[in-house]
Formats: sequence, C-alpha cells, structure tokens
Amino acid sequence: MGQFCTAVLGPLWQTFVSSFKVYHLSIIQASENADNVGYDSDGSERSLESFEIQLFELWTTIVGNSMLAKVIAGNIKELAYYTISFQQITEEQVQNWSRDANQYVADEDDVTYSCRVSGSLLLEEIVTAYEDYGIDAILEASQVCFRESRELKQA
Repeated sequence: MGQFCTAVLGPLWQTFVSSFKVYHLSIIQASENADNVGYDSDGSERSLESFEIQLFELWTTIVGNSMLAKVIAGNIKELAYYTISFQQITEEQVQNWSRDANQYVADEDDVTYSCRVSGSLLLEEIVTAYEDYGIDAILEASQVCFRESRELKQA
C-alpha cells in the first residue's frame, strides 16, 4: 500500500492542485474560451470541467475507502480548501444572478453535472468519512476562502 500511495496519490494531488490554477483562469475568471468543449470517439465530453469532475470523483472514491482515507487524513483541510475553491461561481454567474435571483434558483435546479455538484459530493464524503474532523476541515477551508475573497476585493 505504501508504494501505491507514493506512486499514485502524490501525482494525483499535484494534478489536482496545478489544474486548479488553469481552471480558475479559464473557467472562473473566463480569461479563455470556457465553452471550448470537444468530444471523444465515444461521444463523451472532453473539457477542462469534465476533467475536474473526474478528479473529484476519484477523490470521493479515495475518501470513501477506509484504508485510503487514513492515508490522506492529514491533508483533508487542503482537500477541502481546493474543493471549495473549485466551486466558485464565474463572473458571468455573478452578473446574471445579481440581476435575477430566480435565474440562480433555475441554474441550481438544473440537472447538469458540474464541478459545483461534484465538489459538494466530495465535501459530503469528507463529512461522512471524518465526521467532526471533516466538518472542522470544511469550516476552516471556508473561512480561508472567504478571507482570501475579501482580500482580493479590497485590493
């Protein structure tokens, strides 16, 4: 198990963290064409968002596995932080939802799968697997994200 963890979890974590920077610029800040979606030969979507969703599903599986959950327990706060960070709304959503609160309700009720939905499932799994420690990790990560957001607005 030790070699597996070193060989797989380290690169997985690096991919997760480094892809957030790209996701933040491309999707959240929309500095690139966020609608750039391709499809593979099976008709499955190939996009940055679908890649991130797959990463979330993998982390959800890891957290849900009792043996692997013990291995990553020391990094749950960071996992919660990045998960919450991935769930930020885009500038376009801020504008649309500020103009019309009903649009927010309609968008959130939409059945499409997104990083926000996938991230929520991961956060739920963190609470299930780690109980109070998981809740504390999510609360702390939320506070850090909130503090960073306020600092960016003031800058």
